[in-house]
Amino acid sequence: MWRLYYVTLEQPYRILTDEAWYVTQAQRLFSPYPFTSLFDYSVPTAQHGPMLSLLVSPVAWLFPDATAGLRFLIPCFGIMTIVGFAVLGKQLISDRCGVVAACLAAMLPDFWIRDGLVVSESLSVALLVW
Repeated sequence: MWRLYYVTLEQPYRILTDEAWYVTQAQRLFSPYPFTSLFDYSVPTAQHGPMLSLLVSPVAWLFPDATAGLRFLIPCFGIMTIVGFAVLGKQLISDRCGVVAACLAAMLPDFWIRDGLVVSESLSVALLVW
């Protein structure tokens, strides 16, 4: 619940941030200019990896002006991370270790602070744990 509340507190993104790149690329995937520079459609770019843009692009296509809506997808990756730590701790050591690992993952600021932004860190950690 905290993760979803935190998303509502996040400020609008600035134009020269990673979040602006991921949101713009997700919106441009359904245009004639996918994976181009933020400011020049004629310049192809590989500034960031494409996976997050590809995953959020269906929502960007359905709701083209809803950047805040894209921010609500990212906590899902954070929740996957917490569940992944719980499963990993349970399989490696014990049920109690799984619960402790999940609690620590939920409380660590490095995990939940990224959930308010459309950036790839939450997805990367979730994929690493699983």
